[in-house]
Parts: sequence; structure tokens; C-alpha cells
Amino acid sequence: MEHVTQEFSSDPRQLAAVRALVRDACRRAWAVPDEEGLAQLELAVGEAAANIMLHAYAGNPDRPLELVVAAAAEQVSVALFHQGEPFDPRRLVPPTFDGSRENGFGMYLIRQAVDECTFFQDERGHHGVRLTKRWHGPDQQE
Repeated sequence: MEHVTQEFSSDPRQLAAVRALVRDACRRAWAVPDEEGLAQLELAVGEAAANIMLHAYAGNPDRPLELVVAAAAEQVSVALFHQGEPFDPRRLVPPTFDGSRENGFGMYLIRQAVDECTFFQDERGHHGVRLTKRWHGPDQQE
């Protein structure tokens, strides 16, 4: 199992480094990388990190964003921790696909890209989101 923890700033310019950390950890953990699954996970992590930067931290680029990646042969779990405003998924308005509203697509993409998405508060009082993507290898059924 590959386990990596790293702190980033809430600057949107850090998004590429956030995605790269996830990609590198997964490639080290997987004997045969699931490139499609990895691309979906990277998309979800990027969206979650961007949402934290934009909404939880109100665009402040100098706040901490901690990433914890636990990658194993059968699944990857990525937790993002922040000290900003909490997110209540019950208040989320679903996206509309008729062009009448622009918000709600980030969470829609996240939920489509990963197998599990959970929001929580840890023992330090930090808010978090955990994204889990299961690896479906060529010999495994979904």
C-alpha cells in the first residue's frame, strides 16, 4: 500500500500538484494501472480541491489544504482536509442540464467519478471529504 500525506496552499495554482500527487501514488501502488479510473479520480480530487479553495476558503489562496492518499491494489482513498467553512451536502442544489444554472456541476462530476464521497469532521476539528475509487482490473467484474 502506498500512503502519502502532503499539505498544499489553497492557491488554485496548486491544483496540478494536487492531481500529480494522486496520480504518482496510484501508479506506485498499482501493478497494472487503471488509466481510466485514475483519470476519473484525478478529476474528482481536482474538483473537490477547487471547491474547498473557492467555497470553504472564499478564494483565500493562503490557507492549508491537507491531502492524504491511501492507494492499494484494489482501491484508492483520497482525503482532503481544510479549516474553512464546512460543506453540507444536504444543501446542495443539483445541476440543471438545460443551461439555466451554472452551479452544482462540480459535485455531480465528483459523484459520477468515484465510488464513494463522504464529508466529515475529524478529531482536530478540520473538515474533510473522502473520495474512494475502487480498482476494477481486467479480471475483476464491476
